[in-house]
Amino acid sequence: MNKTKSKNIFLIGLGNLGSNYLKAIFSFSFKINLFIHDKNTKLLDQKLIYPKNVKLFKVKNLNKFNKNIDLAILATTAKKRLDLVKILKKSKVQTWILEKLIEQSVSSTNEIYENLKLDSCWVNIPRRAMSEYKYMRRNFQIYKPNYLKLSMNGDRIV
Repeated sequence: MNKTKSKNIFLIGLGNLGSNYLKAIFSFSFKINLFIHDKNTKLLDQKLIYPKNVKLFKVKNLNKFNKNIDLAILATTAKKRLDLVKILKKSKVQTWILEKLIEQSVSSTNEIYENLKLDSCWVNIPRRAMSEYKYMRRNFQIYKPNYLKLSMNGDRIV
């Protein structure tokens, strides 16, 4: 019998954005060990209805957490994001998703970069804040191609 290994996903932040991630994670068909955390204990203690393929673990103390994680999703505010990265870095995180603004300062953002530069990491920023998005919207508004391939290579934020 072929048993598929469960994926370990850690979602930090259970607000509006985190709730959307929960819905998406609950739609997966493979086995998931889902670890959740929020500094707001009311959000963390809420009763969740989840599918049978998901095992849910509520993490109250991040400093005591030490599990190998396939995907860490930080759907928190930017405040103290660097501290979260440093705490989770102690666990072995294979892939990261950082939502919203990365951090409050350029120096903290650069330090996050230094901590995660060798890891697989996706940073999701509001498209309205991206100058590239504004450029494409302005220049491709009239002509809408069926297929548009874009690539970007980023480095240190200065």
